[in-house]
Amino acid sequence: MRLRRLPQAIEALKQSDPGSPITLYQLQRLVKQGLVPSLRDGRRLFVDIDNLAEDICAALKATQRIEQTGVRPIKE
Repeated sequence: MRLRRLPQAIEALKQSDPGSPITLYQLQRLVKQGLVPSLRDGRRLFVDIDNLAEDICAALKATQRIEQTGVRPIKE
């Protein structure tokens, strides 16, 4: 387990996959939504960079399933 802050995690991801479209803002959003596991130390957030690519893929698949189902109207 190698924990890094979010900016360093994005740098490590870009080094291993230069064509990755994931940005710092997208990673922050996924962490805030709880879709990517993280640890908090005060204001600092840490993610495990060993599993980061798999966690992001799982999170994006989960958000796609949510978007596909859409919002259904409430029957009155």
